[in-house]
Amino acid sequence: MRIDCLRISKFYVPTILSSGDSTEFICNYELDGDSLYSLKWYKNESEFYRYEPNNKNKIQIFPLQEIPFEVSKSVGGTTLVISRVVPETSGKYKCELSADGSFLTVQKEQMLIVTDGTTSLTSNIVFYLVITIGFFGDFQTI
Repeated sequence: MRIDCLRISKFYVPTILSSGDSTEFICNYELDGDSLYSLKWYKNESEFYRYEPNNKNKIQIFPLQEIPFEVSKSVGGTTLVISRVVPETSGKYKCELSADGSFLTVQKEQMLIVTDGTTSLTSNIVFYLVITIGFFGDFQTI
């Protein structure tokens, strides 16, 4: 009996950056018998990058102005090179992988905060906590 397995072996999205910084988003994976159907990147549940190795158009980009990534340096989607971030780049980033045939799907996500230098780090951490609760928990106002 053969058991196929798809897993994310390394995932990296920084937690905090300053406006103007550059970075990389990383989503490395292991197939262990499966073949890759797709690798997708999302910001706040909006897809902005898709890699499908078996598709005629292997790479599809759904541009979001606030994500200044360098397409030519982002081959295969495992590493996206992000340059000169702005506060609007802040958000929840997710990498999602799907296996061909079984369509087994795995994902990892991370919140990124970009500071603009005019607000304190404490303010940004409070913002991060509010957004995280809003995305992952029951957030109620009284």
